[in-house]
Amino acid sequence: MKKAAEIRNEKMGKNIFLTAHIHMITPCRLSPPCKYCSISSNLVQIRRERYSLTMEEIKERVKIALRSKEITSITLVGGSDLRGHDQLLLNIVKEIRRITNIELAVDIGAPISVNTLEKLKENNVTTIYSSLETANEIVFRDAKPGDSLEKRIKLMEDLDDLGMNIGTIIMNGLGTMDDVHYTINFLRKFKNLKYLYFSTFSPVNGTPWEKKERASILDTLKFIEASRELFQKVHIGLADVEIESGSISDLVEKELEVGAGNTFAGMLMYKNRFIDYTDRMLKLEMSGYHIMRRNELDS
Repeated sequence: MKKAAEIRNEKMGKNIFLTAHIHMITPCRLSPPCKYCSISSNLVQIRRERYSLTMEEIKERVKIALRSKEITSITLVGGSDLRGHDQLLLNIVKEIRRITNIELAVDIGAPISVNTLEKLKENNVTTIYSSLETANEIVFRDAKPGDSLEKRIKLMEDLDDLGMNIGTIIMNGLGTMDDVHYTINFLRKFKNLKYLYFSTFSPVNGTPWEKKERASILDTLKFIEASRELFQKVHIGLADVEIESGSISDLVEKELEVGAGNTFAGMLMYKNRFIDYTDRMLKLEMSGYHIMRRNELDS
């Protein structure tokens, strides 16, 4: 733990960046949906939490994020479609750019065409997530029968070729611990990997995997620690999906102890839910960290 934190402090410093996550900007059209996702729940009250936002709702949430000077970027999160969401995504980014030039990241799955990636790059979309969850094809196919690992890897390869930042998520609880380590090592091939987050499987009522055993958050923290030595300048942390796994905001100090950093969720915005962590994150400044403000980036 101590060594991992020392590497993070030496290579990345103790500045912390907060991002606002806006869910869901695009609908999920995977058929069948992933077995662990709340979208696959047969309970409407759970499934509706992941309903897509209208354009006006997206812009409204962007404006809310901008009220906080501690929010330095926005991550647009949406559902996947194996036919692509390219035009819808470009329209959304175009509308947001009428409001602000804040740094944007996009996480909607694959595919995204190279032409669209180039246009996103022109609009200061600096990071695209291609969340593998696992690089084990057999485990991926079991958990995500309607998705394509091949397309997600292709997206990462295209991002590398374009020199764009890559983000991804690995899920602890899909397959074995060896599968997680395999996926961590698989990612070493991508030179532009900048964000690596770990989610922890938690069963969601009404889904095909509602009776599957919950994964250990302690094991997930160990994966963060192990990854720090391999990816010394990568932002590493716990993935926060409030409506599925509950809040992990109380674990940020523990994340930092095991070498995580330096980008964390400051806000989570859903169709019917809004969580603001910024005040809690500001308390980290009493421990020697510094929460960056947008005006500091401008200067």
